[in-house]
Amino acid sequence: MLNSEYKRKVLIACQNLIKEKRKLLSQQLDSARLSANSETKSSAGDKHETGRALAQLEQENLLKQFGFLEHLESDLGQLKSDQVSAKIEKGALVETDKMTLFLGVALGALKIEAKTVFAISTASPIGKVALGKTVGDGFSVNGNTHIIKQIA
Repeated sequence: MLNSEYKRKVLIACQNLIKEKRKLLSQQLDSARLSANSETKSSAGDKHETGRALAQLEQENLLKQFGFLEHLESDLGQLKSDQVSAKIEKGALVETDKMTLFLGVALGALKIEAKTVFAISTASPIGKVALGKTVGDGFSVNGNTHIIKQIA
């Protein structure tokens, strides 16, 4: 049964996953910086320049991922566990006959109380077709039809 307490647990699981990803990215960034610093101490010419350039590219990629995580965290912060709606919208927890979805942030599968909840964006294929639907409505994605059983 979906309710505001379960939705709160979903939100907490999303926040914890973002924290874990941030911690991992931070470790990877520290490692990339160490690698770049060790390359600057080398005097091997072209090899030195290539290694430094690769380390710089890796750092830039990790910083972009940090930016994406900040965006997810900001979006997640706008969602409330006590937000209830009669239709599917951003922040809705939705149970269909085939799966449970949380529309708001794209984090993938989360295991909450032995139940898998898929945290997806409203811009995802499922998110786009599900928006605005109500209990009893159906929607199809990739040939799979889903019937909405509950919205929290």
